[in-house]
Amino acid sequence: MSKEIRVISALLLCVPFLGHETLYAKPGIRDIWNYKASQWHNFVGKGGEKDLNRKFQVDPALLKAAGNLSGKTVLDAGSGTGYLSAKMAETAKKVIGIDISDRMIEIAKAQYSDDKIEFSVGNLSNMRDLIPNQSIDVIVSNHVLMDLPDLGSTVEEFKRVLRPGGTLVFAILHPCFPMNDASYDGKKAIYAWKSSYFNNYDVRIPPFSKEFDTDFVVFHRPLSAYISAMITNGFHLTELTEPVVAEEHKGKMAPTVFQRFRHAPISIIMAFKKGPSD
Repeated sequence: MSKEIRVISALLLCVPFLGHETLYAKPGIRDIWNYKASQWHNFVGKGGEKDLNRKFQVDPALLKAAGNLSGKTVLDAGSGTGYLSAKMAETAKKVIGIDISDRMIEIAKAQYSDDKIEFSVGNLSNMRDLIPNQSIDVIVSNHVLMDLPDLGSTVEEFKRVLRPGGTLVFAILHPCFPMNDASYDGKKAIYAWKSSYFNNYDVRIPPFSKEFDTDFVVFHRPLSAYISAMITNGFHLTELTEPVVAEEHKGKMAPTVFQRFRHAPISIIMAFKKGPSD
């Protein structure tokens, strides 16, 4: 085991003993994602084509929910290695990609040199040095909010930067179907919670692909917690989707993967509108 892996493993062991807010403020989470940056890029692919859940289920539904981006300024909240920013820049006026990991941002900048894309390292719960008030038309966040211990401050920042009447769209791992404690035999899926579904708690997800060699850390919260945080900040729910692969894609992946995708949702997508006077 390399020294870097030992350090990351030690940081992961500390996760359950840190409060959600202090964890994200400490260097630990940034270090974890910096370590995973190249692995993540290899897993997802330059255009997101290697992650079958994103390619065939989440990304099409997420972009559809975001609507027509022509002439709009878009925030890619938790942009990672930048593939979704590049896709949105094909039609948007401008895309701002922000991620906590400086290595992720380095990869994104090296891949995409489009003048319409601006990548920056930053914390989504405090973007005041990066984004002015009411300067964003659409916020898109792809599987990021469940990685954030401080959901409340992040949603408050989304409200601050979004223009009145603006759109917020996000995808998260479905909290009703936990990946870390699930089994699937091709006919039935069994899910389990080590703690009550209604509690907020840290979850470690073991590596789910050969590209990774350390656990992931996510922050479980019930579905109602996400919706309540949005409503509290004046957002109005306009769409809720549990994306599922279409039958026409059956031959584009292993039968077991297709069956798993069709059995129960991996992700959930929600779209909100900010009030016209907020």
